[in-house]
Amino acid sequence: MRLYVVGRGAVGTYFGDALSRAGVDVEYAPRSIGDVVPVEADIAMVATKAYDTDSAIATLRKAIANPDRCVFVTPQNGVGNEEKLAAAFGRDNVVAAALTTPVGRDRDGRVNTANEGGVALAPVGGKAYNWLSAAFSGAGLTVKVVEDWRALKWSKLALNAVANASCAILNVLPNRLVHFEKIFTLEIRMIREIRAVMQAMKLTPVDLPRYPVRALFNVASLPSPVARGLLARSIGTARGTKPPSLLLDLRSGQPQTEVNYINGAVFTAGHNLGVRTPVNAIYSRVLDDIAHTPPLWAKYRERPDTLEAEVMAEMRRAKARASRQPVATPNPFKAPGSSIRPPDDPSTGAAGHCVIMMTRLINICSGAALPASIVVGLPIGHGESPRLGGLPVLSRLGERILVLAVEQQYHAIVTLHVLRHRSPAEGPWRGLRRLGPRW
Repeated sequence: MRLYVVGRGAVGTYFGDALSRAGVDVEYAPRSIGDVVPVEADIAMVATKAYDTDSAIATLRKAIANPDRCVFVTPQNGVGNEEKLAAAFGRDNVVAAALTTPVGRDRDGRVNTANEGGVALAPVGGKAYNWLSAAFSGAGLTVKVVEDWRALKWSKLALNAVANASCAILNVLPNRLVHFEKIFTLEIRMIREIRAVMQAMKLTPVDLPRYPVRALFNVASLPSPVARGLLARSIGTARGTKPPSLLLDLRSGQPQTEVNYINGAVFTAGHNLGVRTPVNAIYSRVLDDIAHTPPLWAKYRERPDTLEAEVMAEMRRAKARASRQPVATPNPFKAPGSSIRPPDDPSTGAAGHCVIMMTRLINICSGAALPASIVVGLPIGHGESPRLGGLPVLSRLGERILVLAVEQQYHAIVTLHVLRHRSPAEGPWRGLRRLGPRW
């Protein structure tokens, strides 16, 4: 039996070492696709980060000589990976997996594991893989076979989400997070949002080796003070001083994290199903922004009140959207003296002439946090104060920004940052820099 592994991180090495000790021939894919050669393999495992799944599939297309005689196993975090592998190699050839054994690397690069947990397997198609579970069991792993692969992956997602994005955003370890009462209450709300999305998808939670996921959801459904006490003890004991995966990514300077496949996936599914998920939405958006704009991290490091304020604002916006009521703040298109027209107004002209945008203002020099706002942006000249249709946004540095809401029918939103000059003598504003769309 031969195992071909794409991704030689802690997880890929853990599986490779375990199966190798059981007599399985193990081969790891080279880093460069140009070095990939065809091989005969019985098992192909994708052990990369979720955002590298597409490149892993490209490697497997070139490496696996007979994909119809190979099973593709994905123990990756998050959701969406199985669908990609099924589209590439067929549903019957894909097996979803969830690893609950804690693994990591020490300072010398050696893989460390705990003697607990195991792996859960669930075929994506209708084909049974008893020999695969027997192979993992023969390697000394605790194996559980699950019928519903989507329930399996969403149950693992719930475990991955706890004390992960919040720790990363605040740059704290789990044993400290549990002492932030308001943020830990948001963690409970986040778990409830995941459960609500799973219910809308008609997925039943699945207990995983060592982790009773159903008990997690049951505890989260209790009154918040009770749930906080029970979960705080469990998280403080189980994770303690171990940095979660998303925090490790930020600390290593990774420009990408898996948050969009965890919290972001909850928000996307909830949006499609009509389930409100404001906590997951903010966790995903803020962490993604930090990964792409590292100076923004200073706004949130060990500042739980800042994160809580953003979540509460999103909850109010979500409630307003659900009730189809506009947010009760001034409309910039109706501002006195404004010559700006909505983008769907035929007299507006070119699309770039009027941009509706959500601006997160950052003082790069001091790291001071300015409140996020929905505003209409105009080009800013050297030494000028930004203005919205004749209304001053910020007359001098340090003042609070005038928050203007855009009515719900105007959906075109792009993320921009207003960057201050590093030297006040050079003028207060450099202008607007487009970072990319956000819908």
